[in-house]
Amino acid sequence: MKLSYALLGLAVASVTPTAAAYQTDVAAITGKSVPFAVEIDASHQPASLTEVAYPQAAGVRQINGDCDVRFDVAETGATQDVQVTRCSSELFRAEAQRIAEGMRYDKAAANVSARISWTIAPAEAVVATASLQ
Repeated sequence: MKLSYALLGLAVASVTPTAAAYQTDVAAITGKSVPFAVEIDASHQPASLTEVAYPQAAGVRQINGDCDVRFDVAETGATQDVQVTRCSSELFRAEAQRIAEGMRYDKAAANVSARISWTIAPAEAVVATASLQ
């Protein structure tokens, strides 16, 4: 009996400019282009995001990851008191902090939480087959 999995798509949070830059950096090191997706799931919807990136050290190693962040939103809409509370790998911590600090909101809020996930994404759907013998 065979078990098949299909990866058909990922939610992406406006990563096009940075994705191209990341692919160039990784291509220079590994000789191949690596597309990726960044998903941000927040308890309050941000009005705007800073440009997001895939940490180069994680990308070169083809590591997926996620971080949880917590922060307050000032009257100006800027985040403040940003804390990265958990990361699947330390390679993502600095980028999670930078992304959270760059989020902008329409109104003040306290104790906002968000999960930021990075995934190396195939350029097209990938089907992997594993044997269950």
